[in-house]
Amino acid sequence: MTDQSAQPASAGQESASGFSRRNLIRTAGVGAAVLGGGALLEACSSGIQGAASSTSSSSSTSSGTVAGSSSGEITIGWIHPVTGSLAGFGYPDKWVADQIMATSQFKNGIKIGGTTYKVNIKSYDSQSSVTQAGTLAKQAIQQDNVDLLLASSTPETVNAVATQAETLGTPLICSNIPWESWYINLGGNPQKPTLKPKWTVMYFLGAEHLALCFIPM
Repeated sequence: MTDQSAQPASAGQESASGFSRRNLIRTAGVGAAVLGGGALLEACSSGIQGAASSTSSSSSTSSGTVAGSSSGEITIGWIHPVTGSLAGFGYPDKWVADQIMATSQFKNGIKIGGTTYKVNIKSYDSQSSVTQAGTLAKQAIQQDNVDLLLASSTPETVNAVATQAETLGTPLICSNIPWESWYINLGGNPQKPTLKPKWTVMYFLGAEHLALCFIPM
């Protein structure tokens, strides 16, 4: 698997202080930001300036609360197939999100400096549609002002979200899709993986790894 490292922010995407929350999450490593939780963000506390204001949303998070970033909150948007032909991939996702929200790092908020930030995981159902996945990504970024996106389960969902995240400058973690498909979608060549996406990180196997795993079975 090729490691596609995050790159510095492009001009015009930083906050007045020179460091937005989206830049912080991307620069620190979005995977570590989610898995490391409070420890990583505590170490980077000087970079966070508070949650971005947003248009309010009526969609609920996995914990049952109303989502939408406001001061003192960090919102993670998860775009995945909950209904439609690919719903089998997304079937366990609510359970996974509930387990994450029950951990101390997320249940009690993430402490950054002297402020504790509530974390919301906001679910977006792609309905197993490429078009819907892309539309939801734009909504999450432009209207709901999510701080971090997750996209999972097949190219039909992930590729459309990755395209929007790269275009609109929002950190994204992708998974459960052969990395080659994601990489080609962004303009890269898996045979010569020199492209380094600025805002997206892929964490999954490649087609060759899947073949090596299942052929012996």
